[in-house]
Amino acid sequence: MAPAARMTILTPVCSHELNGRSIVFPAEDRIEIRILGDDDGAQAAVFDGGAAYSLKVGDILLAAPSPVETVMVKLKEISFVDNLRSRMAGRSFSQRDDSQEAV
Repeated sequence: MAPAARMTILTPVCSHELNGRSIVFPAEDRIEIRILGDDDGAQAAVFDGGAAYSLKVGDILLAAPSPVETVMVKLKEISFVDNLRSRMAGRSFSQRDDSQEAV
């Protein structure tokens, strides 16, 4: 995903699920996750590795766009596409052949 893209990405974190994939939503979407079932207390939510919050059946997690934007710092003088192309070719950017022209 290009850094300038405005999207929300929901990525399931589950160590035993090998085919869990991220879901991409438009940035303005609100995402609701409802806790279903009949086993109160067996679910938890953890955000960015912080504290765990116990969830009960009927609880709702809501993810909505924030009015606050984060400013990112560009540490390398290369474009996102050049960096991505280099990594997909299996080499770090420092190993790139500078004689190649960017497409």
